[in-house]
Amino acid sequence: MILNKRIPVKYIYQLISKYFITAAIIAGIISYSDQFYTEWWNITFPIFPEWIPSMLGTIITLILAFRINQSYDRWWEGRKIWGAIVNDSRALIRELSYLSFKNHPDKKQQQVFRDKMINDLLAWLYALENKLRGQNKPVEYLTEEMIEELKKADNNIPNALLHKMMKQVQEEYNAGLINEYQQIQLTKTINYLGDSMGKCERIKGTVFPKLYSNLIDFAIWVFVIILPLSYRDPNEYVEFPVCLFFSFMFITLEKIAIALQDPFENIPTDIPMLTIIRNIEIFGRKVMGKEDAYEVLDDRGFYAM
Repeated sequence: MILNKRIPVKYIYQLISKYFITAAIIAGIISYSDQFYTEWWNITFPIFPEWIPSMLGTIITLILAFRINQSYDRWWEGRKIWGAIVNDSRALIRELSYLSFKNHPDKKQQQVFRDKMINDLLAWLYALENKLRGQNKPVEYLTEEMIEELKKADNNIPNALLHKMMKQVQEEYNAGLINEYQQIQLTKTINYLGDSMGKCERIKGTVFPKLYSNLIDFAIWVFVIILPLSYRDPNEYVEFPVCLFFSFMFITLEKIAIALQDPFENIPTDIPMLTIIRNIEIFGRKVMGKEDAYEVLDDRGFYAM
């Protein structure tokens, strides 16, 4: 996840290693064959004009700039959606904190309803994170029986939880424990959460055009091959590193763009959903009077900020 921390070198290596090694082999074979078998090389292979890789490199740069911009837009949209989830979750917790059950003599009933709703909200947050990242981790706020019951209503557990929360609000209103305005406001906030969930699912379910990615891949590999065929330096210790450096830059930029375009894939560049959820969880548990509100620790080892 992107926090104020370094991206692991191991992750960067895994991201580009096989592509970089392939580019190094191609550049090495062409560069050193050119140096040590010059006459045979000049007869067998044409010398490409230097303007060809220059033009191709310029085109690739422009395409990559557009690609990175589009990928970052997807990532930033996802981050804005989770910002809205934070705001709406906190708003719901505040609204539940200050409900007034004027028609009910037992004020504990208010706390029971509040705690049930906050627990369902926290369960919804973790269930949504699980769904977006394609995981099946246990959720503290959901038992196996509750999960099975939710699946009967809807196989989409986060959506079933929102439905359950909406039903609880309606039941409290029908019982006369909350007034019409409170019922409308709680319903509106839950719908905002559902709207954010739908936006996340839209990003998750919309694949970046494969044809576009294939075109960039093809252009980069053509560049990797043509560059050492046109850049002829008498010093073999210069030609190979130069060709490899430019190939490395294009390959790395493309792979970074690919990593950013999917912000919910549980990789170091994704949206820090778990840390965001922990922030909301601390607030919710504090409102419920839980003594461990500030002891919630991220399973990746980061305290919620």
